[in-house]
Amino acid sequence: MARSTDRFGEKPAERSNSDGYVLEFLTGSTNFPVGSSKSIRSAYVTFGREVGCDVQFGADQSLVSRRHAAIEKRGDKFSLIQLSDTNQTLLNGRPVNKEWSLQGGDEIQLSPNGPRIRFMTSAPKPASLGFTKRIQIFSQQALKPYKRAIVLLITLFVIGSITVFFVVKGMRKDNAKLANAYAEINRQSEEQQLALRRGDSLFVANQKATVEKLAESNREREKIARELKDLKMNIRKLQQKPVPASVIPALTISRDAQPLLKMIDDVKNDIYFLRIYLTINGQLNREDIGSGTGIMLSDGRFVTSRQCVQPWIYADVNANDKIKEQWLLINWLYNNSPKGDVRIDLEVLGTDGKKNYLTGDKFTLNQNHDLVYNIDVGYGRGKVQLMSDASTDWAVLKIDGASADGLEAGFRESQELAPNVPLHFISYTKEIRDGKEQILPSHLEIPAPARDAMDGLVKLPKFTFKEGNSGSPVFVQKDNRLLLVGLLTELNKKVVVVPIHALNND
Repeated sequence: MARSTDRFGEKPAERSNSDGYVLEFLTGSTNFPVGSSKSIRSAYVTFGREVGCDVQFGADQSLVSRRHAAIEKRGDKFSLIQLSDTNQTLLNGRPVNKEWSLQGGDEIQLSPNGPRIRFMTSAPKPASLGFTKRIQIFSQQALKPYKRAIVLLITLFVIGSITVFFVVKGMRKDNAKLANAYAEINRQSEEQQLALRRGDSLFVANQKATVEKLAESNREREKIARELKDLKMNIRKLQQKPVPASVIPALTISRDAQPLLKMIDDVKNDIYFLRIYLTINGQLNREDIGSGTGIMLSDGRFVTSRQCVQPWIYADVNANDKIKEQWLLINWLYNNSPKGDVRIDLEVLGTDGKKNYLTGDKFTLNQNHDLVYNIDVGYGRGKVQLMSDASTDWAVLKIDGASADGLEAGFRESQELAPNVPLHFISYTKEIRDGKEQILPSHLEIPAPARDAMDGLVKLPKFTFKEGNSGSPVFVQKDNRLLLVGLLTELNKKVVVVPIHALNND
């Protein structure tokens, strides 16, 4: 995961020696039999076929680069770093662009068909296998609402077809070279018989070198055949899966709203589309479980709805359908399992097409008004925590090194909203059309109804709430600019605006 961009930046951590970890090899190889493990205490460990690598694979692992990947210890955290320029590194099935943080139980794979390794911060305990199996089975049932999002664009199909053509053409050339090599071997074999009779030891040495060269050509041919097989398989998969959108189209507004166009242009680059991914016990869900909207403030804080980083807080203790029961179980697991076993990761997509990744556990939340229950969901009695107050539906993360050109927040103005003052909100929704994912930005202007006297929230009774609206920014027009005054959310089927000053009051 890339940790340094123009808006989402972190200072690199210093290397230090501390407690080690264990690598368990899930795929057998010459150097590491399946089921074997290796204890590591170094702060920086490299993987590859090169002799100098700390975890060295043999020639039987041809899909592993000479210097493929590394694990670095920074303080009390671990990061997986991509080193190879040609072969991918995958973490729990997802490609690592530059680096990604590691958690105990994560699965590392060196190339899509390469060796798999489990990263453990402590030695594996056999007694936990039953619970782990149940969690893995549950995660497959719970995470079904949406189609699997993949990172390939539809244009990869055309590129892949062209690549297949050139690979096949290259294989034909290699076959011709091999045929010439075999002919040369036959010719030299006849000469060898004469040389052996003459005791020509020099010729024998040359013949041995030719045999070794032929063996190397055979290995290269097998490698090309494997790559061609993998490419064809990926193309078949691409034809069956929707292509995730990686570009947010320009926002269009009605003719009578044209004066707003410049004001919208001033704020749109600080509004982000969020894909939400759920991890349970180290197994990453390959389909996103939802989407939302996030914003960057001028003080360097990234803000979204709390339900985007803790979607299980809307579970129901009196659940009467399978979906609600599954979210209730995830809530129970989050509150009663070791920290990190249940985790939310956010993929943040901006209008510039750049992607960043944030972890839900890093956000600051207000849980003071939550309802707490002690119930049994099949694993014994334990804590379940639900959100009951819509005014606490926000989550804030301070981004180190973020620029100061984010949205201007009207904290005072959000406390003094007058009835029927027009509100503007900009949001993203996600739709699947003809097997393609589309991110649809929208702008809507609505008059604000009277503020509720009990909780101070602005209610929108006629507003149709869609997936992706959670965390959408709400603005008022002031001095020819859009001023942020709240976030859009929904609780108990009621759509409300949470005033932005709530972030500073809690």
